[in-house]
Amino acid sequence: LTTDVPDYHQFQKAPTDHTSTLPGYLQTWTGWILYLDHEQSQPSTFTSFKTTKRDVYNMARSRLNIVPGDRREVLLQDNNNNVLEGSITSVAFWRQQKDPLSGDVSFRWVTPNLASGCMDGVIRKWVIDKNHIIECVVSVKDLQDGEYVLLMNGLMGIKVAKLIL
Repeated sequence: LTTDVPDYHQFQKAPTDHTSTLPGYLQTWTGWILYLDHEQSQPSTFTSFKTTKRDVYNMARSRLNIVPGDRREVLLQDNNNNVLEGSITSVAFWRQQKDPLSGDVSFRWVTPNLASGCMDGVIRKWVIDKNHIIECVVSVKDLQDGEYVLLMNGLMGIKVAKLIL
């Protein structure tokens, strides 16, 4: 179970084994793939808490023909075009943020806040408590095709995915 929060630039570097001279972002991606569900989902008690009522998640997965065991995940959005979460994962995005106290601007991993209707997953909570990730609103309009996203789940730990819009 990997719970290390990688630095975004780790995926951009060329490999150190000298098998390729291409930068990481030009090599064939073999990790998880995250697809945006273009249908909006209504946040509810069933998206905020872990339950067996998973209709909204199952419908999103079925629209993309995702089956158990796939290394594919679907990203849900709400009625305001804000990111909720994945169907089986919490998510985090690399974004520029301004520190409210110092005013300094830096890049941070950000995850949708609980007010969005997402679940307060165990790994998500752990990385927030460790100050590796912060909460904020993540708008679908700010997503970039091909960007790297963190997927977090208590069973699989933290994985890197490539977003396909």
